[in-house]
Amino acid sequence: MKLFRDFFRKRRLSQKLDAPVEFGLSTSWLAIPTEDTEKVIKALESLQFDHTQIFSKFAQSNWRTGCDAAYENDDLVFVTPPLHGWTFVVGNLIGNVFCGADENDVGWSTKYYRDLAKHFDNFYFFATHTFSIFEHHCWAFVKNGEIIRYFLCRDSELVYNYGEVTAEEIELSLNEVCYGRENDDNYDWDNPKYLAEEDVIALSEKYTTPHSHFENEPKSLSLGIVLKHG
Repeated sequence: MKLFRDFFRKRRLSQKLDAPVEFGLSTSWLAIPTEDTEKVIKALESLQFDHTQIFSKFAQSNWRTGCDAAYENDDLVFVTPPLHGWTFVVGNLIGNVFCGADENDVGWSTKYYRDLAKHFDNFYFFATHTFSIFEHHCWAFVKNGEIIRYFLCRDSELVYNYGEVTAEEIELSLNEVCYGRENDDNYDWDNPKYLAEEDVIALSEKYTTPHSHFENEPKSLSLGIVLKHG
């Protein structure tokens, strides 16, 4: 059954070069400042859980069908073609690895940041989902091989908040969110600030090239790669 499923999923992936496709809402992504797609793939393939490989190469894809596959399948991620000096890894599966579900999970998720930092000194992670019964937002930054920032909230509750608030967060007023302030009598509870998906996307674009909207972006010169779980 798995072979048939993979066969039909591959058939839906196009290798016709196209222009970049917007992403960010209701997903997770790594942003790595490199145009070396193969190095990104090898780094991801080196990650393991309980001595088992997490990611393996699935198929080549253009932007449109690669992003669609990552959005529609929780066991696939899309490694984009290079975009203005950046490579993105998009999909909920990447969020399952790099974003803990609760504070107990944060410990094992940081292992993967350290493992990826063996290949890339600097990179960023973002995740944002808002559903009727579920919500979480996360961002984490690695600089010179070290985690310098890791923020995670779920269902309007602060789960983890490591590192100094950045100038970019302050610029977007993300330092004014109400999470974790339950005992702060000085907070303006008449006008609490909650995070929206657009806030996380805006923060990511303070650090990386814009990816939530494109205007007259030319076709990519190369294909991306879809990776699967296991």
